Amino acid sequence: MDRTQRSEMLAAIPEAQTIRLAETVADGALGDVQIITPPTVGMIMARVEDGARNEHFNLGEVLVTEARVSVAGHEGWAMVMGSSLDRALAAAIVDASLEAGHPQQQHIEQELETLAAEQAVLEFAEWQRVARTKVEFDTF
Repeated sequence: MDRTQRSEMLAAIPEAQTIRLAETVADGALGDVQIITPPTVGMIMARVEDGARNEHFNLGEVLVTEARVSVAGHEGWAMVMGSSLDRALAAAIVDASLEAGHPQQQHIEQELETLAAEQAVLEFAEWQRVARTKVEFDTF
């Protein structure tokens, strides 16, 4: 699993699961976690592409929380949507620990993939549920 995939999965799973994974890797096997940038809440601009014209535009600002840590000399970084200090810190700890080659890396990555797949199923079901409310407009 590459770092981009890992970051996407960590951002997708619920906070409780992210914290549980962080507790698993912060077992002291790689030493202590050093906080480089404590969890910080901020705003980023959401850019999207207009499907009809293939033009990019700024949709609006999104509230995010980011954190950066170091484990055994390897940096970890995470950004999650919303104001979630614990979730961002936990995701950064998991990222740094896996970058540092945690002894349980393969197991943690498999569990992360499973959790992300389960979350995707839940999100798909929710989209299916709300699809009934979609309104179609004809434009001339």
